[in-house]
Amino acid sequence: MSIVSRKQSAARFIEGVAAGAIDDRIAVTEFQIWTATSGDMPTSNYRAAIASLKHVFKTPLTFEPIRMIAEEKCVAVFLRGTGTLVNDAEYSNDYVFFFEFDGDRISAVREYFDTKKVADVLVPVIRVVRQGV
Repeated sequence: MSIVSRKQSAARFIEGVAAGAIDDRIAVTEFQIWTATSGDMPTSNYRAAIASLKHVFKTPLTFEPIRMIAEEKCVAVFLRGTGTLVNDAEYSNDYVFFFEFDGDRISAVREYFDTKKVADVLVPVIRVVRQGV
């Protein structure tokens, strides 16, 4: 797989996060996932977490790519995520996704972001939504 193809897979993964579902064709079934708030977590928990975002955002979470850097078996993507939450608060956070590849599929993801913004703005809405679901 070429570096360009890996960049495309990384972009599709991020589109999947925003949409609430990751395309199974671009990642191994049980890819390793680490996030700044949860640390290592099972792939199924991550998939459930991103699927639940549609209940947290009034307008879909969107990611604006800022920069993408790729090497032989890894891709780093710098981007800004924005959206309007169900409580009408605006959410904006900067993210870095770091992808590792095994062959042509994503095998590990590390998701970095400002944890204070998540704790202050996003988590309270997630808690309210979970109580109502």
